[in-house]
Amino acid sequence: MSQDQVETANRFWRRSLATVITVALLIGAVVVLVHIRSTTRVITTDSNASSSIGVPVTYNYTCCSSSFVNTIYHPGEVIALHWIREIVQPIENSRFTIILKEKLSGPFSSVGTLKSTVTALPKVSEPVEISAPVIRVSNTRAQRPVSLIHIPLDAAAGYYNVSTSVFFNQTGNGTEGASIIRISP
Repeated sequence: MSQDQVETANRFWRRSLATVITVALLIGAVVVLVHIRSTTRVITTDSNASSSIGVPVTYNYTCCSSSFVNTIYHPGEVIALHWIREIVQPIENSRFTIILKEKLSGPFSSVGTLKSTVTALPKVSEPVEISAPVIRVSNTRAQRPVSLIHIPLDAAAGYYNVSTSVFFNQTGNGTEGASIIRISP
Protein backbone atom coordinates (compact mmCIF):
# COMPACT_ATOMS: atom_id res chain seq x y z
CA MET A 1 0.00 0.00 0.00
CA SER A 2 1.21 3.45 -0.78
CA GLN A 3 1.54 6.19 1.83
CA ASP A 4 -1.55 8.02 0.38
CA GLN A 5 -3.64 4.86 0.62
CA VAL A 6 -2.58 4.31 4.25
CA GLU A 7 -3.49 7.93 5.18
CA THR A 8 -6.87 7.63 3.41
CA ALA A 9 -7.61 4.36 5.25
CA ASN A 10 -6.62 5.93 8.61
CA ARG A 11 -8.89 8.96 7.98
CA PHE A 12 -11.73 6.61 7.07
CA TRP A 13 -11.33 4.54 10.27
CA ARG A 14 -11.00 7.64 12.46
CA ARG A 15 -14.22 9.09 11.01
CA SER A 16 -15.98 5.76 11.42
CA LEU A 17 -14.80 5.46 15.03
CA ALA A 18 -15.91 9.05 15.76
CA THR A 19 -19.33 8.30 14.27
CA VAL A 20 -19.71 5.12 16.34
CA ILE A 21 -18.72 6.97 19.54
CA THR A 22 -21.15 9.82 18.79
CA VAL A 23 -24.03 7.39 18.18
CA ALA A 24 -23.18 5.49 21.38
CA LEU A 25 -23.19 8.76 23.40
CA LEU A 26 -26.56 9.78 21.94
CA ILE A 27 -28.08 6.38 22.74
CA GLY A 28 -26.69 6.61 26.28
CA ALA A 29 -28.17 10.09 26.72
CA VAL A 30 -31.60 8.89 25.56
CA VAL A 31 -31.48 5.94 27.97
CA VAL A 32 -30.59 8.26 30.87
CA LEU A 33 -33.40 10.72 29.98
CA VAL A 34 -35.96 7.91 29.71
CA HIS A 35 -34.82 6.58 33.09
CA ILE A 36 -35.05 10.03 34.72
CA ARG A 37 -38.49 10.65 33.27
CA SER A 38 -39.80 7.26 34.39
CA THR A 39 -38.55 7.69 37.98
CA THR A 40 -39.63 11.32 38.54
CA ARG A 41 -43.14 12.13 39.74
CA VAL A 42 -44.74 15.31 38.51
CA ILE A 43 -46.47 17.54 41.05
CA THR A 44 -50.03 16.36 41.22
CA THR A 45 -53.05 18.61 40.83
CA ASP A 46 -55.49 16.87 43.13
CA SER A 47 -56.80 18.19 46.41
CA ASN A 48 -54.02 16.52 48.40
CA ALA A 49 -51.18 17.73 46.21
CA SER A 50 -47.60 16.89 47.06
CA SER A 51 -44.23 17.32 45.41
CA SER A 52 -42.09 14.50 44.05
CA ILE A 53 -40.47 14.07 47.47
CA GLY A 54 -43.75 13.95 49.42
CA VAL A 55 -43.74 17.55 50.71
CA PRO A 56 -47.20 19.14 50.66
CA VAL A 57 -47.70 21.79 48.00
CA THR A 58 -49.55 25.04 48.64
CA TYR A 59 -50.79 27.43 45.97
CA ASN A 60 -51.26 31.17 45.79
CA TYR A 61 -52.62 33.33 42.98
CA THR A 62 -51.65 36.60 41.38
CA CYS A 63 -53.34 38.52 38.63
CA CYS A 64 -52.83 38.40 35.62
CA SER A 65 -50.91 38.22 32.37
CA SER A 66 -50.06 41.64 30.98
CA SER A 67 -51.85 40.92 27.71
CA PHE A 68 -55.17 42.19 29.04
CA VAL A 69 -53.62 45.61 29.75
CA ASN A 70 -52.32 46.12 26.21
CA THR A 71 -55.76 45.78 24.65
CA ILE A 72 -58.35 48.45 23.85
CA TYR A 73 -61.75 47.20 24.98
CA HIS A 74 -65.19 48.17 23.70
CA PRO A 75 -68.61 48.42 25.35
CA GLY A 76 -70.32 45.04 25.47
CA GLU A 77 -67.08 43.04 25.58
CA VAL A 78 -66.06 40.70 28.37
CA ILE A 79 -62.63 41.02 29.96
CA ALA A 80 -61.30 37.57 30.91
CA LEU A 81 -58.64 37.88 33.60
CA HIS A 82 -56.71 34.64 34.04
CA TRP A 83 -55.28 34.29 37.53
CA ILE A 84 -51.71 32.99 37.67
CA ARG A 85 -51.16 30.04 40.00
CA GLU A 86 -47.91 29.94 42.01
CA ILE A 87 -46.50 27.18 44.18
CA VAL A 88 -45.50 28.60 47.56
CA GLN A 89 -43.93 27.36 50.78
CA PRO A 90 -46.53 25.16 52.47
CA ILE A 91 -48.05 26.22 55.74
CA GLU A 92 -47.92 23.18 57.99
CA ASN A 93 -51.26 21.34 58.17
CA SER A 94 -53.16 24.35 56.94
CA ARG A 95 -55.96 24.33 54.40
CA PHE A 96 -57.87 27.49 53.71
CA THR A 97 -59.83 29.37 51.12
CA ILE A 98 -58.25 32.07 48.97
CA ILE A 99 -60.67 34.78 47.87
CA LEU A 100 -60.01 36.39 44.47
CA LYS A 101 -61.72 39.70 43.60
CA GLU A 102 -61.53 42.09 40.66
CA LYS A 103 -63.21 45.40 40.07
CA LEU A 104 -63.32 47.81 37.12
CA SER A 105 -63.80 51.51 37.88
CA GLY A 106 -63.86 54.58 35.68
CA PRO A 107 -63.95 56.24 33.24
CA PHE A 108 -61.16 58.74 33.73
CA SER A 109 -60.08 61.28 31.13
CA SER A 110 -56.37 60.49 31.54
CA VAL A 111 -54.02 58.13 33.33
CA GLY A 112 -52.95 61.03 35.57
CA THR A 113 -56.54 61.74 36.61
CA LEU A 114 -57.10 58.04 37.29
CA LYS A 115 -54.01 57.77 39.49
CA SER A 116 -54.75 60.95 41.46
CA THR A 117 -58.36 59.86 42.05
CA VAL A 118 -57.49 56.32 43.08
CA THR A 119 -54.79 57.45 45.53
CA ALA A 120 -56.70 60.47 46.89
CA LEU A 121 -57.32 60.76 50.62
CA PRO A 122 -60.04 60.97 51.67
CA LYS A 123 -61.30 58.54 49.07
CA VAL A 124 -63.05 60.13 46.15
CA SER A 125 -65.92 58.03 44.85
CA GLU A 126 -65.24 56.62 41.42
CA PRO A 127 -67.85 57.18 38.69
CA VAL A 128 -68.66 53.56 37.78
CA GLU A 129 -67.69 50.34 39.54
CA ILE A 130 -68.20 46.90 38.03
CA SER A 131 -67.13 43.85 40.01
CA ALA A 132 -66.42 40.38 38.71
CA PRO A 133 -68.05 37.58 40.69
CA VAL A 134 -65.92 36.64 43.69
CA ILE A 135 -63.91 33.43 43.19
CA ARG A 136 -63.05 31.13 46.10
CA VAL A 137 -60.26 28.56 45.66
CA SER A 138 -58.43 26.19 47.98
CA ASN A 139 -54.77 26.72 48.78
CA THR A 140 -54.20 22.96 48.34
CA ARG A 141 -55.94 22.40 45.00
CA ALA A 142 -54.36 23.43 41.69
CA GLN A 143 -56.99 25.43 39.81
CA ARG A 144 -57.08 27.84 36.85
CA PRO A 145 -59.54 30.52 37.91
CA VAL A 146 -60.74 33.19 35.46
CA SER A 147 -62.54 36.39 36.47
CA LEU A 148 -64.99 37.82 33.96
CA ILE A 149 -65.87 41.50 33.89
CA HIS A 150 -68.70 42.42 31.53
CA ILE A 151 -68.26 45.93 30.13
CA PRO A 152 -71.69 47.60 29.98
CA LEU A 153 -73.03 48.53 26.55
CA ASP A 154 -73.26 52.15 27.71
CA ALA A 155 -69.70 52.31 29.12
CA ALA A 156 -68.12 55.68 28.37
CA ALA A 157 -64.75 55.96 26.64
CA GLY A 158 -61.74 56.54 28.85
CA TYR A 159 -59.22 54.96 31.16
CA TYR A 160 -60.39 52.44 33.74
CA ASN A 161 -58.73 51.09 36.86
CA VAL A 162 -58.74 47.28 37.22
CA SER A 163 -58.12 46.52 40.90
CA THR A 164 -57.36 43.00 42.10
CA SER A 165 -57.43 41.49 45.58
CA VAL A 166 -56.22 38.17 46.95
CA PHE A 167 -57.37 37.49 50.52
CA PHE A 168 -56.59 34.53 52.74
CA ASN A 169 -59.77 33.44 54.47
CA GLN A 170 -58.16 32.22 57.68
CA THR A 171 -56.35 35.50 58.46
CA GLY A 172 -58.06 38.21 56.45
CA ASN A 173 -54.60 39.21 55.18
CA GLY A 174 -53.92 39.51 51.51
CA THR A 175 -52.54 41.54 48.66
CA GLU A 176 -53.98 44.09 46.28
CA GLY A 177 -52.89 45.35 42.89
CA ALA A 178 -54.12 47.45 40.01
CA SER A 179 -53.74 47.92 36.27
CA ILE A 180 -55.06 50.46 33.80
CA ILE A 181 -57.04 49.61 30.69
CA ARG A 182 -58.69 51.73 28.01
CA ILE A 183 -62.25 51.50 26.73
CA SER A 184 -63.13 53.05 23.40
CA PRO A 185 -66.51 53.05 21.61
